Amino acid sequence: MKTGFSLQKPVNKLLQKQISVKSLIAIILIICAVFFGYYLHSGRPKPGDLITPTQLFVIESALQKDLDRSVISPALIDKFRSRGITLSSQATISVEQKKHRWILLNREEEGSGIYVLQKREDEIQVYIQPGLGIKELIRLVKKELQDSELELERKHEAALFNIKTFDLEISFVVRVAYTQKGMLEYQFITVDSEFESGSEKIQRIQLHMEVVQPETVRIKPSATPLKYRPDEIVSPDTIRTPQ
Repeated sequence: MKTGFSLQKPVNKLLQKQISVKSLIAIILIICAVFFGYYLHSGRPKPGDLITPTQLFVIESALQKDLDRSVISPALIDKFRSRGITLSSQATISVEQKKHRWILLNREEEGSGIYVLQKREDEIQVYIQPGLGIKELIRLVKKELQDSELELERKHEAALFNIKTFDLEISFVVRVAYTQKGMLEYQFITVDSEFESGSEKIQRIQLHMEVVQPETVRIKPSATPLKYRPDEIVSPDTIRTPQ
């Protein structure tokens, strides 16, 4: 015999409420997971990202480390001129000495033919070819400097450049690429100062390099005796080394 009371409907309603709560929790978890994944992904580098001041400092430190303690010699300038490369942005790496004056400090033993000079008012401009990566720029500058100095040593000639400071400005864009292992990495690509792109922003670093060098350099004058007063300012153009 049927009665007017049944447990079926309340049980069904309870189950429906439990299912609804579980579904709601699942939906909330899915939404949270989506937003969390987006948050993680948004913190990763993407093509077109601008680099941070911290990354700029890292680049500056790398340049400073590899360019310090380097002597720039006339042989380096002559090397580029002999290749027909002008001192402009067309050169891969080249240097130009803007002004140069030497002060004679003293002469050693009479007849030794060795003078001690000190360099004054040095200015160096470094030009780079657009399209070089900054790491490649560092490597090429270092290699050219080393090669030129080794050549001078081979010829038993003294380096006439004693650079204490110089300024370097780099124009570059930041690109993100995938490595062979599928990892993302930043690429700092140097560009011409007039480079234009709708999707990439040019960034610039102005570096003031402090180069640690000895206070004096030694040179061998020509066979013809040169008479200088200790306080006389001389130009390296007047100094010749024995051939």
